[in-house]
Amino acid sequence: MTLKEAEELFKQLNGEDPYLIWHEAGEKTLHEYHDLKIPFETKRQWVSELAEQHFAAFQSHPERSWLWFANILDLMEYEYCDTERCGLRLLEVLEGMTELDADNKISVIEYMGSRLRSRDSGCKLFCQRTSLGARMNRIMERLMDFTCPPETPEEMGRRRISMEERRQKAVLKYREEYERWR
Repeated sequence: MTLKEAEELFKQLNGEDPYLIWHEAGEKTLHEYHDLKIPFETKRQWVSELAEQHFAAFQSHPERSWLWFANILDLMEYEYCDTERCGLRLLEVLEGMTELDADNKISVIEYMGSRLRSRDSGCKLFCQRTSLGARMNRIMERLMDFTCPPETPEEMGRRRISMEERRQKAVLKYREEYERWR
């Protein structure tokens, strides 16, 4: 495995070290990757490049803002991420998200309040790993201040709960997380 191949694998896994998800990388690949002994600063650069790709995607694909948001939160968990810098950029993006549709807004709120069991909430990341917790909360309070548009019976038929119920649950969970970590 070359360093370039290792970089491609690292970025394909969104900054996750193959050690942690070896089953996706394959055992042979894992050993080759490990043998390269990639320096911390190289991985920090790769994470920075990945973050820039995700930030650019907010502009080019705003309909998938929740995905870019989640990917950046993932990056912020890694030791080689400059969480303060990345968090600041993410808050700047959030401040400009006034035109997001309800589904994307709710997804962002959900990621800030809770994520997979193996991941920290976005709220915890901001409050514990950056100095931006209070600013994040002010921005989130503005982002959460909306009501979902009425849904047609067809739209309701595809969901277990209404968008408004989902929004309310997400807001409640976010506020619980903020109180816990601030």
